[in-house]
Amino acid sequence: MKVTTKMSDFISPGQIDEVIVLITQHGTGWILVFVFFSMFVENIFPPYPGDAVIFAAGFISGSGRLSVFPLIILSIIGSVASILVVYLIGRKYGRVIFEKRRLSFLNPGKLPHIENWFKKYGDMLLLASRFLAGTRSLIALTAGIGDVKILRMLTLSGVSVIIWNCLVILSAYYLRSNWERVYKIFTTYNQIILIVIVLVLAIFVLRKIMQRSKAR
Repeated sequence: MKVTTKMSDFISPGQIDEVIVLITQHGTGWILVFVFFSMFVENIFPPYPGDAVIFAAGFISGSGRLSVFPLIILSIIGSVASILVVYLIGRKYGRVIFEKRRLSFLNPGKLPHIENWFKKYGDMLLLASRFLAGTRSLIALTAGIGDVKILRMLTLSGVSVIIWNCLVILSAYYLRSNWERVYKIFTTYNQIILIVIVLVLAIFVLRKIMQRSKAR
């Protein structure tokens, strides 16, 4: 028995244009609204598949039924607005959680370390934030806790968003005939990044455990 695993198993190449017509026959304005909503929600609820949404929208745009320029602009605005909300949450409530020890493992003494860490590596981290799947929200939240200046955060995060969103949308827009291959590249990249992040965190935790055991 054959197991269906690819989009092309559901939709044949000849049916793709029919699906696009079906999606866009009632107007494309709602697609733009959905793209904005998706990019806004993505950072607030990290499991939300924002990249998949803008890739699909880029594919539709490549068919000539949706203008790519407003698609890119709304995706960028939605992403940056979402990052700003998460940053403000971290700035307003993050330090309170540390200082009042509402979570036992959060030590107020770590706040200066977070601030110093962002002074040394913050620019590079914020510039790369959109490319680091699974940690985008955490970076914005930590930037707020680390008291990074809002203009600096918006500028660097905005550059990251512009590059990544344009890359995803325009890849689907121009490489429409090879959309499966392009989409697989993006999903594989995100999976590799997540694995690397998990390994780095595991090594960091392991080193901390070993240091504590030696200190006893």
